[in-house]
Amino acid sequence: MLERDIVRKAEELGFAIDPSRVVDSLSVAEQQRVEILKVLLAGARILILDEP
Repeated sequence: MLERDIVRKAEELGFAIDPSRVVDSLSVAEQQRVEILKVLLAGARILILDEP
């Protein structure tokens, strides 16, 4: 169920994420997308993003 939710939310946001990949094998951009997906799937209503 969680994997299906990840794929559904990623597609909704236009992210191409393979939930079976190890995070260390992802690019920095992909890792950031994973973090965004994590907080959205946890129910966060507000995201504060700080990029230097």
